[in-house]
Amino acid sequence: MWPAPERTGWSAPPMVVAFACVAVGIVVGDGAAGVGSMVWFFGAAVCALIAWWPHRAVRVGGMCLAAAALGAGHGTSRLHEGPADRLVLGDQAGIVVVEGVVAEPPAVGRAASGALAPRARFNPARGRFALRLTGVVVDGVVAPARGVLRCSVDLDEIEDGMLLPLVGAHVRVTARAWGVGRPMNPGGFEPRRWARDRGVVGWGRVASASLIEPARGSLSGTAWLGARWHEWTGVVRARAAGALDGTMDESGALGAAILLGSRSPALDEVGDALARTGAAHLVAISGLHLGIVAGFVVLAVRLTGDRPRVEALALLVLACAAIVVIPARPPIMRAAVMVAAYALTEVCGRRYDRLNMLAVVAIGVVMWRPSELFNPGYQLSFGVVAGLVTLVEPMRERVFGPRPDPDTVGWRGRVVSWVRSAVIVGVVAWAIATPITAYHFGTVSPIGVVSSLVLLPFAGAALALGYPGLIAAVVSETVSGALLTASGWALDAMAWVARWMDALPGTGFTIAPIDPVYPLVAPLVIAWVIRADVRRRVLVPVVALLVAWPAGVSWWTGRTAPGVAAELITLSVGDGTCHILRSGTEAMMFDAGSSRLGVGLDDIPRAARAVGAPRIPVAAISHPDLDHFSGLLDAARSVRVHRVVVTERFLENGAARPDGAAALVLETLGERGVEVEVVRAGATLEIGRVRAELVHPPPDLDGDLRDASDNDTSAVWRVIVPTEAGERVILLTGDLADTGIAALRAGHPGLRADVLEVPHHGSFRPVAESFVHRLDPAVAIQSTGLRRLGDERWDRAKAGRRWLITARDGAVTTRVLRDGRIEAVGYAEQGSNGGGG
Repeated sequence: MWPAPERTGWSAPPMVVAFACVAVGIVVGDGAAGVGSMVWFFGAAVCALIAWWPHRAVRVGGMCLAAAALGAGHGTSRLHEGPADRLVLGDQAGIVVVEGVVAEPPAVGRAASGALAPRARFNPARGRFALRLTGVVVDGVVAPARGVLRCSVDLDEIEDGMLLPLVGAHVRVTARAWGVGRPMNPGGFEPRRWARDRGVVGWGRVASASLIEPARGSLSGTAWLGARWHEWTGVVRARAAGALDGTMDESGALGAAILLGSRSPALDEVGDALARTGAAHLVAISGLHLGIVAGFVVLAVRLTGDRPRVEALALLVLACAAIVVIPARPPIMRAAVMVAAYALTEVCGRRYDRLNMLAVVAIGVVMWRPSELFNPGYQLSFGVVAGLVTLVEPMRERVFGPRPDPDTVGWRGRVVSWVRSAVIVGVVAWAIATPITAYHFGTVSPIGVVSSLVLLPFAGAALALGYPGLIAAVVSETVSGALLTASGWALDAMAWVARWMDALPGTGFTIAPIDPVYPLVAPLVIAWVIRADVRRRVLVPVVALLVAWPAGVSWWTGRTAPGVAAELITLSVGDGTCHILRSGTEAMMFDAGSSRLGVGLDDIPRAARAVGAPRIPVAAISHPDLDHFSGLLDAARSVRVHRVVVTERFLENGAARPDGAAALVLETLGERGVEVEVVRAGATLEIGRVRAELVHPPPDLDGDLRDASDNDTSAVWRVIVPTEAGERVILLTGDLADTGIAALRAGHPGLRADVLEVPHHGSFRPVAESFVHRLDPAVAIQSTGLRRLGDERWDRAKAGRRWLITARDGAVTTRVLRDGRIEAVGYAEQGSNGGGG
C-alpha cells in the first residue's frame, strides 16, 4: 500500500473558480446563439449588483453568476456577432476588389497535398498570405471594411514567389472570393466559430500575381502602425524560417513543427507514429516547448549564481523573443503569455499562488479568443500545466516518500531524485492528457508515459539548440547554421526512435467517439486520487471505471444502433466518392477519392471516427480513376486498412503506367504490408449482417467491354441487407458509363435497388436516366461537387424519390432498418428527410 501523504486541506483558489464560471458562460453562450450579447451583459450587471448583498452565500453566488454571464456575453459577441463594417461574403464565389495590409509572410508551395501529390498531373505553385482588410472597392470608390481574407495566388513557377507582396505592404487585390462555409461531413472542422473569433471573412483565389498591385490610398495612424509591425516581424520570421529550411533538409518538417508550430505533408508519417505512441504533444508546440527552453535559460543563469531577478528578466526576454521570431499562432501566444506572467510576477517581487496565476492567464486567453476554450491545444496546455503544478509533489511523496534535503545527498542521490521527478512528471502529464486526446483525436497509447520519457531528451535537445539557432539567424548565419544542424541531428534521432516504438505491438489504439463529459471528469478524478488519502480498495475500482468508461462508450458508439441493419455514409468529398458501410461492429470502405488529393489526410479519418468506424479493415476501389482512390493511402494509415480489394483493370493500369498514381498506390500498399486482393464478378464480402456481391464487370471482357474505358469497367457492388420485410438492396455503381450500364442490364435483367449511387457522380446521360428509372430506387445518392449541382435534366428522374446530393446536403447517411424501412438524411440539415430535388 502506498504511504499516504499528510492531509493539508485544499480548496480551489478564487481565480480557478472564476475561470470555471467564465468557461461555463462561454459554452452556454455558444450553445444559445439566439440570445444576444447585450442580454448576457445586462444579466452580468444584475448579478454584480446582487453580489453586493451582505450575505456571503448570496455574494459568492452573485459573483459566480456575473462571471458566467460576462463570459457568455463576450463569447456570443465574438463567436456569433461581428462588427457592422466587416466584409460579408456569401457561400457562392464572386469577384471582389479589396485593399488591405499583408499580415504575414507569403508562403509558397504546391497546390496538392497527400501521398499522391508527387504523381499529380496538375500541381501548380501557389502562394498564400493573409490580407487584413482596410477597404472594399465598389464602383471605383473605396468603402471602409474590416476582416481578414485568406488569399491564395496561382503562380507559374515556384520562383515567381518573389512577385508576391511583402509582408506589411498596403495592396489592392482582385480575387474570386467566398465566405466561410459549414462543415459538410461528420467530425469535420467547424470553421465558422474559428473564423469569427479571428476576424476571417473568407477565402480569396487570385488568378495571377499581376492582380496584386499597390493600393492608391494611404493608411490611418493605427493601420500604419500595424503595417509597420507586420513588416518588421515578417522580415525577422522569414529570415528565421529561411535558416531552418536551409540547414535541416531531411528533418525540416519535424523541425518546422516543433520549433515554429507549422505542419507540412512531409510530417504525416512521423506525426502519426508520434500520435500512436502517445507522444504527439512533443510535436504540437505548446507551453511544454517554451517551458523546456525556459528551464535551460534558468539553468544557464544559475550557473553564474543565485540571481532570481536576472532569471525572471531572462524569461521575460525569452517570451518576447518567441512572440517576435515565431509566427503568432495561438499555441505560441499561450506559451509566451504563461512564461511572461510568471516572469513579471517574479520581477515585481510579488508572492503568488501558481495555480491562481495559471487561471488568470487562462482567463486572459479565452477573453482574447473565446474559441480557444474549445481547442484541444488550449485544454492540453493549461490542463497539463495545472496537473503538474498541483499533483507532482503529492504523487512523488506518495510513491517515493519525502524529498531528501539536497544538502545531505551527493551527486548520485541528486541524479536519482531527478529521475524520480522526471518519471512522476511524465506519469502526471500522461494521466491528464490521455482523456483529452482520447476525446479529441480518438487515440489511446498504453506506452505514452514510456515514449514521452524516451523521446523527451531528443525533443529537449532540438528545442535547446533550435530556438537559439532561429534567434541567431537574425544576426549571424554561421552560428545559426551550426546550432540548427545540431538540432537537426536530434530531430533525426527522435524520428527514428518514434518509428521504432511505433512498430512495437500494442503501442496505440483508435477508439470511436466518447462522452464529452469524460475529458472533464477524468482529470478531476485523477487529481482526487493523487491528492486524497485513497486506499487500494478504492483505487482499484476508480481506475477500472476510468478505463471502462471510454471503452464502453467507444464500443457502444462503434456499432450500429439496435434497430439498424446497415448504415451507408456517403461522404461529401467534392468531385469524388467515398462510402463507408457499417453493420454491427464491422465496417468497410468503398472508394476513397476526390479531385482534392489531400482528402485522406483529415476529412475521411475524422468522418470515419465520428460515425463510429475508427477502424476500417477492408477497402474496395471501383476503378483506376484518381477521384476514386486519391485519398486511399493517407486514409488507410489512419483507419488501419489491411486489405484492399480491386479489379483486374486497376492492376492493368498500374502495370501499363509505372509512373502513374495507381502504380504508386500498389507499390506503397505492398511496402506497408497491406494485402491487395483482385476480385472478379461473383466475389462476395461479409460486413456484419450484410453481404456485398460484385456484379460488374463480368469475368471475361468481351464485345464492347473489351476496349471499353475504365468507367465502363467500374466495379458495381450489390449490397444485400436482410430485414424482417425481406431483402433490401444497395447498389454502388462507381463511374459506370453507357457501355457498362448496357452490359450490367444484359447480365442481370432482374437487377433492382432500393438505394442507388447515381452513376458517374450524376453526370447526365440518357442511358443513365433510363437506368435510374428502371431500378426505381427509393433513395438516390449523388456524390459530386458543385459543378453538377442543379442539373435540371435530372428533374424527371428525381420525382417520387429521395435524391440527395453531397455538394448540397453534405454527407448522406442512409439507414436500412431491421423492419425494412429506409431512412436517408444529409449532414447539412440533420433532422430533415433529405428529400427534394
